Amino acid sequence: MIRNSTPITAITYDYWNTLIGETTDSLTRRKTLWTEILLDAGYEVSEENLDTAFTKGWKFFDQRWRENTQTHLEDVVSTAIEDLPFAVSPLVHSLLRDAYLEASQKTPRKLLPEVEETFGRLKEKRVLVGVICDVGTIPSSVLEQWLEDLGVHEFIDYLGFSDHINVYKPHPRIFEQTLK
Repeated sequence: MIRNSTPITAITYDYWNTLIGETTDSLTRRKTLWTEILLDAGYEVSEENLDTAFTKGWKFFDQRWRENTQTHLEDVVSTAIEDLPFAVSPLVHSLLRDAYLEASQKTPRKLLPEVEETFGRLKEKRVLVGVICDVGTIPSSVLEQWLEDLGVHEFIDYLGFSDHINVYKPHPRIFEQTLK
């Protein structure tokens, strides 16, 4: 048994797959929305076209993440659209961008088991709670709203979102900012 005479005063959690589980449900919803928008605009698109485009968008994000370069929704969507077998108008581009985010926003999210109970116990012991999150295509404002909707925002003392701090983990700045 390890004994520590110094009490724990603060703890940090990662957002994804620690507090809230990731899901592929938004991808299915995204494909449906994009198909509807493109068909309504007169474009014929296959599921294979969409799979290829979304894969290219994800690979673009992943490469930028590995380089620790902040990437936003518009960047990922533009990369995916460029891979479609046709060019789209600015209006359709805008609709596709909005649908990409809508698919994520409307996909139900839930806390992983025992998160709420753990946060409650930490607050009882007066331990500060921080959350550090690499933000991808879902803005931090949406991620924060989910924490409110799921009833745990009140337990969190600090939210360190990469789109506010302008670096991804494991860059030291995101951790240093959290410690302040």
